[in-house]
Order: sequence, then C-alpha cells, then structure tokens
Amino acid sequence: MIEILYALILGLIQGLGEFLPISSSGHLVIAHQLFNLNLESVGDSDLALDTALHFGTLLAVVYYFRKELIKRWKRLWQLKDQKKHRQERNFFYLMAIATIPGALAGILLDDLIENYARTPIIVAGALVGYGILLLIADVTSKAKNNKIKLNKKLTLGKAVLIGIAQALALVPGTSRSGITITAGLFLGLSRKQAAKFSFLLSIPIIAGASLVQLPKLYALKQINMVAVSVAIFVSALTGFLAIKYMLKYLQKRGYYVFVIYRIIIAVIIWQVAS
Repeated sequence: MIEILYALILGLIQGLGEFLPISSSGHLVIAHQLFNLNLESVGDSDLALDTALHFGTLLAVVYYFRKELIKRWKRLWQLKDQKKHRQERNFFYLMAIATIPGALAGILLDDLIENYARTPIIVAGALVGYGILLLIADVTSKAKNNKIKLNKKLTLGKAVLIGIAQALALVPGTSRSGITITAGLFLGLSRKQAAKFSFLLSIPIIAGASLVQLPKLYALKQINMVAVSVAIFVSALTGFLAIKYMLKYLQKRGYYVFVIYRIIIAVIIWQVAS
C-alpha cells in the first residue's frame, strides 16, 4: 500500500513538474514533509518507480506530439523533396546537438549533484532565482507574437545555448522545462515556440535516462508491478494534460503565474526546513 502511495504522489509530481516550469524537486521536498514519506529511498522499488515515472512522461510527450513527429519523420525521408528533407534533417540535428550538454552533465556531475545539491536552501534559491530569470525573459522577449516557424527560427547556436541551459536543470529547483523555456525566450523564440521546443527536447533526454535505468531494473529481485503501473499511468496522464493546457494557456498569457507559484513554493520549503 505504501509503494502505491509513493507511485501516486511521485506520478503527479513528475508529470506536472517535467513540463510545467515549477520544478519537480521542489515539490518532492514538500511532499516528503507533508506526507512523511521517504521519497529518496524505497528499496528496490525506488529504481523501478523512478524508471516508470520517466517512462510515463516519455509516453506523454510522444503521444501528444505523435502526429507532428510522424510527419517530421516521413518528411525526413522524402529525398525527392530536398527542401523538406533539409528542414527536417536540420531540425533533428539541432535536437541532437541540444541534447548533448545535458547528457554529458548528467553523466559527469550526477553524483556530485546528488550528494551536495539536494538541500532545501539550494532548492528554494533555485526556485526563486531561475523563476525571476524566467520572468525577465518573458517580459523582455521581443518574439511573443512571432509567426515564424520553429524550423526557421532555431539555429545551431541557439540549439547549443538551450542545450547548455538544460544542463543547469541538474540543480534541484531549477526545472528542466523552466530553464530551457527561459533560454528560448532570451534567444528570440515566442512563448509557445520556447515551450514546444522544450517539450520536444525532453524526448531524447528522458529516453536516454530510461534506457540507462532499464538494465538495472531487470536486475531487481522484487518489483511491485502494481506500483510501477500506477507510476506510469499517473505520470503519463498528468504529463499529457500539463503539455496540452500549458500550450493553450500560452496562447493568451505569459509565465508570470508560474514565477509567483515558484516563489510561494520556495517560501514554503524555507519555512519547512527552518
């Protein structure tokens, strides 16, 4: 029963925190205190649930963008139409380039972050600091009503910078989606373009993390498949809804509400930790 509760709470946090710029790690600190759950170690089921949570959000983003991804993939192989072929080849190329900094940072710095950065002070500071940076990017962005397609707006330099920003998300409280959206806004992408690229960029990074964990998952002696199934379903459902309504919200409004929310969460974490 305890593992099912873990799966439900973590599924909600992962699904929302992966795609909304609010930081899942900040919410884990609060969940730990409010529900008195040991969210950092639940034995063998910890790895199983972690893998399931990431797989769930991977399903969410792939399913939401399934039509676009299929269309892009087909156009990639339309060698007779060189213009479309080059557009899609460049898009997938830039996606790969933007993924490299985060992947390398994850491999090289994961243990360091795990051992020294997961403290309430750092989480609260990152929530406030990067939240304010998101607000500045949103206010100063000159591309809020940009109609230029993402393919034409995205360049190699911008992809690299967004990728470097994604690497910063290893610091708890930063928010992967939040920091990549912030970078996109500063680089001239519109609100919707920045969010869309952030969501698409999550596919290779989440897929890579899931693949790394899968061999370890098979080595576990005991796995609560009910808890794993709950984790996948809840994170996938909440992730899908987060993407859907986030993109609709950005058609008329900005990111300020998320910044206010981040500051509130930071204050709660600070008070809980004091």
